[in-house]
Amino acid sequence: MKTKTIPTFFIGIFLICFAACTSKEGKLLSLANKLINDNNFDSALLVIDKAIEINPDYTVAYLEKCKIYILQNNREFAEQCLQKALQSSEDDYMGSSFFEVGNLYYEQRNFKNAISCYKEAIKNGEEYSHSYALTSDPSPGAETKWYRSYSFYFFALGNAYANAGKCTDAYKSFNAAIGVANKGLRSRDLMQEGVDLVFSGENSDRVDYREYVGAFFYNRGLISKLLGKNAEANEDIKAAKELNYINGLVLNVNNIQCN
Repeated sequence: MKTKTIPTFFIGIFLICFAACTSKEGKLLSLANKLINDNNFDSALLVIDKAIEINPDYTVAYLEKCKIYILQNNREFAEQCLQKALQSSEDDYMGSSFFEVGNLYYEQRNFKNAISCYKEAIKNGEEYSHSYALTSDPSPGAETKWYRSYSFYFFALGNAYANAGKCTDAYKSFNAAIGVANKGLRSRDLMQEGVDLVFSGENSDRVDYREYVGAFFYNRGLISKLLGKNAEANEDIKAAKELNYINGLVLNVNNIQCN
């Protein structure tokens, strides 16, 4: 068991830099991101609004506004921007953006909106995988890295469902996370290979992917136990320990009441 705590918000899996970044609105959004990183939120909002004036259906612009309003604890405006993004979602590379917004909502324990964002991330991520990720990168292991990244969308959704008391949906999501994690992988890949994950902070780290998958199994085991699947729960906990799961990603069952 790894005791290092890695909060959901800090696991940033960036699949692609914003598409069309050479467009006028794309350049404006790049500038806005720099301003956000400098905590210059008011100026960032002004720049994002200029991008939206150019392209009113620019999904990622609404998501960036949503992130700012969440950080400012402006729930009403954040909700408005989220709904705009959900309504205008037209691009198949928005998965990572919805995932990031979902993480912000999750940290604020707004599990309803987190679930909406994670589901949209999964939907867009699947489309992205078919249209770009699995066809444009010929490098060895590219497909494996994609599935490893994509598995976190389902894991995050499972955590949100669990905290919302929707244990059956959480169980299904953890099943999917484990399924995606194994998809396209040979057994020895899962047990021996590591993968580079990009963290949102300045420091990068190399963490063996199996330790994350161990957390997938552990959380499914916890939910299985709450659902009365005791034998399956025991098997999952055993598998999690064999994979040296990361304790910081384990659910707190004291906060979960299955509906």
